[in-house]
Amino acid sequence: MTYKCEKEKWLHLVGTYDGKALKFYVNGEKQGEFSAAEFTMGAVTTEQYLNIAHQVGGMGNSAACKIASARAYSKTLSPEAIKSLYQQEDKTNITVPADASFIVAKGDNYVVPKTEVTTATGTVPEITTAVKDPNGNDVMLDENRQFTATEQGEYKVFYTANGITLEKSLRVTGEPSIAAQIELAVGDQETLQIQNLDQDAKVMYTSADPETAAIDEKGIIQAKKTGETTIDVTVEQAGHTYLLKNKVVVTNQAEQIFTVTFKDYDGKVLDTQEVKYEEGAKAPEALIRIGYTFTGWDKTFGKITSDITITAQYQKNPDPVRPTDPAKKPNSQQTAVRPSISVTKKQILSGKKFRLSVRRLIKGAKVSYKTSNRKIASVDKNGSIKGLKAGRATIVTTVREGGKTYNFKTSVTIKGYMKLIKVKKTIKKGKTYKFKAKAYGIKGKLTWSVSSKKIGKIAKSGKFKAKKKGKVYVTVKCGKYKAKVRVSVK
Repeated sequence: MTYKCEKEKWLHLVGTYDGKALKFYVNGEKQGEFSAAEFTMGAVTTEQYLNIAHQVGGMGNSAACKIASARAYSKTLSPEAIKSLYQQEDKTNITVPADASFIVAKGDNYVVPKTEVTTATGTVPEITTAVKDPNGNDVMLDENRQFTATEQGEYKVFYTANGITLEKSLRVTGEPSIAAQIELAVGDQETLQIQNLDQDAKVMYTSADPETAAIDEKGIIQAKKTGETTIDVTVEQAGHTYLLKNKVVVTNQAEQIFTVTFKDYDGKVLDTQEVKYEEGAKAPEALIRIGYTFTGWDKTFGKITSDITITAQYQKNPDPVRPTDPAKKPNSQQTAVRPSISVTKKQILSGKKFRLSVRRLIKGAKVSYKTSNRKIASVDKNGSIKGLKAGRATIVTTVREGGKTYNFKTSVTIKGYMKLIKVKKTIKKGKTYKFKAKAYGIKGKLTWSVSSKKIGKIAKSGKFKAKKKGKVYVTVKCGKYKAKVRVSVK
């Protein structure tokens, strides 16, 4: 067998015998095969020489080549194993230039950088280049090694030579964006979140009015006083410069709504109110408890900052003396006292209760209650009135005592309202949560909305998807009634 090679070049030579034929490989490729019924290989040392005939000089002219190393195997090597041995010995090294860029904006054309390949033999092997998109699909390159980056995410670039592969990641960035508006309370702070921001991007922040809301080099907004201002954000990435704007609205306090529940001495609910942050609740009308004087409430409610339950307080009185009481004798200082009711006009929310009571009852008096419209408001034997749906009803209180009958009327107006009954105020980015609401005293279709679709979106069912960090209001409506809650996406 003859093989043409360059002078003073490294060669990888392999000979195999499978009992039928001798096969010879040079640099991982088979160069010849000879039939042989029997073959015996003697010992080979690195001090021995292998004579190779020059193609020009023929077999008569030989040149000496030194064996750097030699190995013998007990089994016949496969062509794949021989190829692998050659590649290991050849020590192929693939590198890309230090200034090569592996970042591009979505929609831009990208030229795949060329590589440099070095081998132990000094040969220049064939180099293949392949690109896959974020979904693992092959990307076609034109004759200039160029393609259009149509998908945002991480592409993979593969360089292969001598069976060795170098893998590089190519970042394809989207257009950066920020929330159109942020609402903060004085003293609050929030980090301005930039979507599609590359790790190597350069970002600069400026506030049009730092006295209202300032922003530092890390994008942290500090609300200082009530008002509005604009935050300008300059982003340099993937060879582009983007100018983004955000409106900051600073208020005294973000709107919050709390439930204030008034209860009587026996735990019965007298009234329930929805009160905004730091506003005051309105006490129920004068309370009557037979044999007691109402002295006030156990808690103050002029400035509400959380849900609260307030209970009525009483002081026991001496029993009243009535001229119609047969156990007592009238005197010149006693006069007949007519009974009366505690409330003649009342407005409550649908689903809520308040208790109607009668003043100045004598021993043995009988009291009964009746509603003019059971669909609007109900009343039980103890005078507890419950609002059922929006509208008006009249509660008639009948008192029978001392052989006389007294009738009193209380006009009740029931107001409908919306309430969020399943709420989560903090949701992690990428997570979902299903809000639930209930319409009290009103009928109609519930509709859901959010104040910023960039921060979160909500379906017709009330299922909320947190898209990016920030704060957003979730609102539910039924006709002219609505309820809302502020949600923080972390």
